[in-house]
Amino acid sequence: MKMKIINRTVLWLLLILVCFVILWPTYWIVMSSFATPDNLFRMPVRYMPSMEWTLENFRILLDQSTDTRQFITDTLILSTLTLFISTILCSMAAYAFARAKSRSIKIAFGGLLLSAMIPGTVTVVPLMVLWQTLNLTDTMSGLVLLYLSMVIPFSVIMFSAYISQIPPSLEEAAWIDGTGVIGAFFRIIFPLLKPIISTLCIINFITCINEFFTPLVFTTRNIRVLSMMMMNVPRANQWQEPWGVISAVGVMMMLPTILFILFFEKQIMDGLMMGSIKQ
Repeated sequence: MKMKIINRTVLWLLLILVCFVILWPTYWIVMSSFATPDNLFRMPVRYMPSMEWTLENFRILLDQSTDTRQFITDTLILSTLTLFISTILCSMAAYAFARAKSRSIKIAFGGLLLSAMIPGTVTVVPLMVLWQTLNLTDTMSGLVLLYLSMVIPFSVIMFSAYISQIPPSLEEAAWIDGTGVIGAFFRIIFPLLKPIISTLCIINFITCINEFFTPLVFTTRNIRVLSMMMMNVPRANQWQEPWGVISAVGVMMMLPTILFILFFEKQIMDGLMMGSIKQ
């Protein structure tokens, strides 16, 4: 009994330590975004929040930075297109991988796994040459294709694992009634994928929001995303870094993900329990 109490205490201490390491940077960014310059650079550092909070950093970000709306709009358009297209394509591809047993399908699935292991930096140069040849550089369609290439391997693997747990007898019954393969998928299988779709949308949305390297290399002026916004915050001069405004940009990047998780928490948990469906 005493060992159980000790083990539980150690477990809770480790949990608190991990939560502190993860949440402390988030707390500091949020606090810095509402802090006045005097409190932000005060020595010694004040770790507890003070009553002198201000919205000046957000006002500067929204009023003086004329491209803020474009950053937000382009990010939402890019993320929405990526999530919608990847959900349709990946679910259909995963259905084929989960149900077909031919050798060629297994080879294709192995190639998909191999593509997920290749670092993105290795393919930058040939992709840049290809995108310039096809006039896709600094275009929304070109960036959507690049984002799709990032999320498709993982999404197909997750969809395939989920679909393999769904009894094949469900679509077989639809085939007997005269429904084709495509009809059986969209009428029977696709509605059952809501939990894993919600989970993958969260993961892929976070990937799209946090991606920095791809827009840095493949965009210049026309397309702007939130991950690039920290490089474009208004500065008083070239020697001063507006850390308060930069922290406000960080809060703006975190807010959509937090709201997304709060609204779809139940679906996310259902998606994590994907192995619960048995035949």
